[in-house]
Formats: sequence, C-alpha cells, structure tokens
Amino acid sequence: MKKLFPHILNRNKAILRKMGEIEHIFARARAELMNPPVKFSIELRDKGNIGFRFVKGEGKIFIPKSMLLEEDFNEIFLWFSRHLLSHIHYCPYDMKTAFELEKNAYKVCKDWNIAYLSLFFLSEMQIDFIYLPETFNEIPGHLYYRFRYKPIGFLELLYSAYLTVYQNNLPKYKVDSIIMDYGRQLAFIIFKPRPWSIKIKIIASILSKIESMMPRKMSRKKIKKYMQYFQIPVKEDATSSSINEMMETYG
Repeated sequence: MKKLFPHILNRNKAILRKMGEIEHIFARARAELMNPPVKFSIELRDKGNIGFRFVKGEGKIFIPKSMLLEEDFNEIFLWFSRHLLSHIHYCPYDMKTAFELEKNAYKVCKDWNIAYLSLFFLSEMQIDFIYLPETFNEIPGHLYYRFRYKPIGFLELLYSAYLTVYQNNLPKYKVDSIIMDYGRQLAFIIFKPRPWSIKIKIIASILSKIESMMPRKMSRKKIKKYMQYFQIPVKEDATSSSINEMMETYG
C-alpha cells in the first residue's frame, strides 16, 4: 500500500476539522434567524460552487473541498447560511407567497421561466440589499466569494445590481453598458418602499426587455436551462410534508 504524502495528510486533517466546525456555524445562523426547522447534511465535492437542495424536509449543502481551505471559510459559510435561511424566514418565505409573486411577474412577461427568474432576482436582492444588512448591521460577508468568477448571461445583470450597491466589496468585471444601466435600475427598485408584488412586475419587465434586446446573452432557452441550478427555498421545503403542501398551493 502506498503511503500518503505528508501534505495530503495535512490537507485531509484540515478538511476534517472544518467539517466539525460547519455544524456549529449553521446552528449559529439558525439561532440568529429564529431557528427555522431545517435539517441538513454536508456533501463535499471535488469542484463546483457552494450550493444546496432540499428534498422532503432534508437540506443538503454542497461544498467544494477547495472552499474548506479558504482562509475566511467560516465567515463565508456563516453568511451563506444566513442568506439561505433568510429565504425561509423572510423572502419569499412560503410557497403561497412565492407562487403569487410568480403570477404577478407572469402577467408582465407571459413566460413562466422569466417569471421564476424574476422571483429569484427579487428574493436574492431583498435579502442581500435589505434584510441581511439591516438585521446584522454589516455588509454580507459572502458576496466577494459569490462573484469571484466573471458572471455570464443573465447573472451579469444580477452582478450589475450588486455592484451598484456594493461597489467596494465586489471584484470588478467589464459589463455591457446597457446591462449595467438596467442593473442600476434593479437596485433602485429594491430600495424603493414598494410591495414585492410591484417590484417583481418591474423586474419581470426589465428581464423581458433584455431578453428581446440581447437574446444571445439571455434567451428564454438559456434561462430554462439554468433555472434548475437556482432553487429558491421556502418554508415548506423544511417539512417532510412539502409535496402535499405543494399540491395544495399549485393544485
């Protein structure tokens, strides 16, 4: 049997230590956000981004092994957890609210994929621009990591909105001036004291305009392809009866 090199052993020990810390970090985030009833497990991956999925009330968080070795991993994971739980605790909160918001977006764009993307944009920005900064009186600590790679497609628009709000806290990438301008409009909308039902209609209108102006960047086909990677957690995801509740909501 071949012996492992010392640097490999040290790396594995570091990963095991981090795995022990993750549970405590997530528990802290739960306590801060009034303990949403979420169970979770961790799955390490050789590559990719940090992500999550809920199945029958069980949450699974995917973490790339390289991320565990980041110097500021604990802070990134704490804010990732806060952001994740804020969807359940704040926006969109539950399945009924999410569906009503999607329907409002659909009235404008007449496309369910763009309507879902509008909900994704709304909930992401409401949490990172409004809820988390006001709750913790800090700039969310996961944003630089989130945008550590140049965004493509419709994520350029989301990045532009974030850059408008957090100019000094994100990496700088070159973005089309039209996309950047619409990103500023998105950020402006979020800070307006208007109900979510109005905000999501404006977001859907902007997404529809860009889709028609720049189909190569944001075609409906591309939106449909990538939507599977952008799950929006809601309260029902944290319960084992989520399928029954989904049927009640969507009929």
